[in-house]
Amino acid sequence: MGASGSGSVVPYEGLPGRIVASNITPDPETGIGTWTDGEKIRAIREGISKDGRALYPSMPYANYRYMSDEDVQSQVAYMDTLPAIRNPLPKTELSPAALKSIQGVPRPVDGPVPSPDPSNQASWGEYLVTIASCEECHTPKNGDRPDAGRRFAGGQTFATSFGKVIAANITPDKATGIGDWDYARFRDRLRIYSKDYSSPAQLPKIGPDQFTVMHYIAYSGLMDSDIAAVFTYLHTRTPVVQSVVPHPGSPSKAN
Repeated sequence: MGASGSGSVVPYEGLPGRIVASNITPDPETGIGTWTDGEKIRAIREGISKDGRALYPSMPYANYRYMSDEDVQSQVAYMDTLPAIRNPLPKTELSPAALKSIQGVPRPVDGPVPSPDPSNQASWGEYLVTIASCEECHTPKNGDRPDAGRRFAGGQTFATSFGKVIAANITPDKATGIGDWDYARFRDRLRIYSKDYSSPAQLPKIGPDQFTVMHYIAYSGLMDSDIAAVFTYLHTRTPVVQSVVPHPGSPSKAN
């Protein structure tokens, strides 16, 4: 996303054109400083830009549509506090086939969206997993669609200019997934970057053998109750036997 939401060109290989993560700081010329809160919420949950065009669903608004009214309003309130950063970016350019394919993806949110009860761990965990778009990476594809029979089984390859990563199996299969993980191991994995680093120079050195596309820095701020809810929900899923190994010819490891 770039520094403090200032945007960048998405670095993944194999995309149907040039995908640009927009500048979402309040800069009025290169960011979203002229957008109303309603326009921001529509973009987040419905995938429609201020100018009426359909956004490319690498921003997973199909999942964000389930974000509660309270949470999406809080997100917009936070975005409004970001420092305005001037960062001119090129426009997203999609192939004609990709442009056609996304036209039907944006959908309006029908009515109020309440928040699930956080005291129900499985329900709250499902909500968090949905808005975190865990399946976007961890459910393998059958053609262009998620394979419903292998939800959370991993295996998708993400190729970037920095290296290649294969998404891990996070089903509760004991041999190839996280079925033999206890909560402490799961929590510690998500909090791999939880130390309070005072400067980027102090961050752990990540070489080719440790490269990942997981948002560990963001996840390190999750509350214990949220991590426990995600862990509980994932263990209600169907175990799928699928061993995930590093991509051939790449030193990268599975997330």
